Amino acid sequence: ELKTFLRSIAMGITAFSNSEEDRFKTVAEYKDCIARGGEVVFLWEQVEYGVGLADPPDTCKNPGEKAPPQYCVAYADGSHEKWYKTPEDTLDYRVGEDRLGDIITKAIVTYRTL
Repeated sequence: ELKTFLRSIAMGITAFSNSEEDRFKTVAEYKDCIARGGEVVFLWEQVEYGVGLADPPDTCKNPGEKAPPQYCVAYADGSHEKWYKTPEDTLDYRVGEDRLGDIITKAIVTYRTL
């Protein structure tokens, strides 16, 4: 589950990388990364957040039917989670007083796949 993954990442991080290689150069690069199943943990204003594709809480009305995977954005400890259907939708997540889409190219990426 994404919350468990994000908690394990948060507990395991002791030093942050500010490498230009890890930072997203464009919003399109971020969207492409998570659309292909990438996982991202980033730091913004001393708060760590995570984004990834996961199975949402059971939202189907039919017993035994599984909801399709969605994109979860949350604090690295798993709190404040919001679920989105598309990478584009995740850009509206509130990161403090900012939108994710407005800060993702400025945030410090502490973990990134893809």
